[in-house]
Amino acid sequence: MKNRFEASWRATLAPDAKGYSVALLAPNANFPPDPVEPNAPGAFGVGFDTFNPRPFGSDRNKWFGPEGNFYDRPQREISLHWNGREISNRLCPI
Repeated sequence: MKNRFEASWRATLAPDAKGYSVALLAPNANFPPDPVEPNAPGAFGVGFDTFNPRPFGSDRNKWFGPEGNFYDRPQREISLHWNGREISNRLCPI
């Protein structure tokens, strides 16, 4: 039989929440400061980005700033993180 880890949970976030993450950390490790980007040495994490900023009025530049999206698509993503860096991410439905 192969080693297996299975988990399930339900998360309820405020409408303006940026998201959350789940990480497997070494004992006594500090959780990464960004709740959506769980990058920590020696850790595996899954980030859930739920923040999807919308430009106000004619301010289309917000889409292309630090909180925007270059491809003008929803910014909701699930990402995998290993040993301090993001290794993969995918767009996810609302």
